[in-house]
Parts: sequence; structure tokens; C-alpha cells
Amino acid sequence: MLSLSQRLSQQQKLSPQQIQYQKLLQLNTLALEQRIKTELEINPILEENDDGDSEVQEQEKDSSDEVADEYSDHDKEEFELEDFMNKGHVNFPDEVVRGRALTKIFNTPYPAEEKIFLEKIDVPKIRKIIDNSENGYLEPSAIQHLLSAAHIPLVKEAVAITMREIISLADKMGYPIALKVVGPVHKSDVGGVTLNIKSQKHLEAEFTRMKKIKGVTGVMVQEMLSGTELFIGAKYEPRFGHIILCGLGGIFVEVLGDVSSGLAPLTFNEADS
Repeated sequence: MLSLSQRLSQQQKLSPQQIQYQKLLQLNTLALEQRIKTELEINPILEENDDGDSEVQEQEKDSSDEVADEYSDHDKEEFELEDFMNKGHVNFPDEVVRGRALTKIFNTPYPAEEKIFLEKIDVPKIRKIIDNSENGYLEPSAIQHLLSAAHIPLVKEAVAITMREIISLADKMGYPIALKVVGPVHKSDVGGVTLNIKSQKHLEAEFTRMKKIKGVTGVMVQEMLSGTELFIGAKYEPRFGHIILCGLGGIFVEVLGDVSSGLAPLTFNEADS
């Protein structure tokens, strides 16, 4: 069996840090062996002739045991690294690097299942809605149909064009409500989102203001809910296929950039992680 240093030199070219580590490891090993040899030469174990000699013998024995234990731990560590590296295709010069690598491997999700979960999901309807979209943009009504086809719970919402329509919708839903402009893609950037509207007076003021924003074709009213906002989207990459993106929603998407991604289709374990 090859030694640890031989194994390292044969597997790949070592970095300057790894070479320095190996030199220190060898120096420490030689120094430890010399220390054991010196201890045994200077302080041999004496025969028990009287009480004084017996005490000296015990002290020297304890000292030798400590040195032997230190050498044993060092030898065990090197043996474990050598055994691990003899498995092939690995090169971890110390236990810290090996521990980090094993942690990453342990946290790697299992391969995706071949069977895709499609319970209560209307794939043909989803495909039809997407194929009929212009330039990839979907109107609020089309988004409602798309999410319903995917069996995703929806918040109550409707689009109003006139003041009378939006007042009627708000009365049916009940306050508090949220308003969002229809037309501009980046609604927050143009001031097209108002949350937690609790009165008709506030509603009328915000509706009037939003109708003056450039590109607005209507105003959406939604019931106000509380909870964690999430951003979920999909992107197509030519080399990998569709990638699912998920992270904190609302204004935190760009502020924090806390977004995770995974190749579609995701498993339940991947989605939970």
C-alpha cells in the first residue's frame, strides 16, 4: 500500500499550501518520533525497589503514555486519510477539507423521479394558454385561467375600468383591499401598487392617481392577505432546459436577491429545500 505522501504526489500536482502542509506534517512526525525515543532513553522504566523508585517509575510511565497517546492519535488520523484516499479519485490533504466535501455530498438532493406529479393539473389547457399568449405576456384574466389549470389557490381579484366598477368590487370583497395597475409589467417601479386600503375615500384617491399612470389600461382590486411573499418563475436555458426560480417576493426580489433555482421538474424534496 502506498504511503500518504506517495498517494498525494501521484494523484495530482499539489498546491503551494498543500506542499507546505505535507512538509509540516512530516516534520511533526519526525519530531514526535524523536521525542518518544529521547523520553525512553533518558527516563527508562525502573524496577520497583522502594517507595521513592516506585513514584519515579509511575511518573515516567505516565509521561510515556501521554507521548504514546499523542502519537497514536496522529497515526490514526493519517491512517484514516490514507484509507479514504486509497478509494481513488479523491485528494483531501486534511480532515477539514474532507469534512466540508462530505457535508456537501450529504446535502445533495437525490436524483429527480422519472414520474412527474400531475394530479389535478390540466396540462393541455396550460399549453393552450401559453401558445395563445403574445410576446410571452399574459393578461390578468389569462393568468387566472393558467393558475386554475395548475390547481394553484388564488386570491379573489377583479379588474375595473371605471370608478363605479371598482367601488362595487371593493364592497363585495370587503376591506382591506389592494390595488395594482394593469398594463405596466414592473408595477412597483411606476407607483402602481397600493396595499391595505381600508376605506372608500382612500380607494377613490388611489384609483384616480393610478389611472393617470402611463400605459395603464385598468386597475386590479384584490382582497388583502398577510403572510410571506414568494417569487416563483421559470426560465428556459438552451443547454439545461427549463429552470425554476423561487425566492422572497415583493420588493425583496431585487433588494436581497435571495433566489434559489433548480432544473424542472422539481421533486417535493427539492421544492421544500
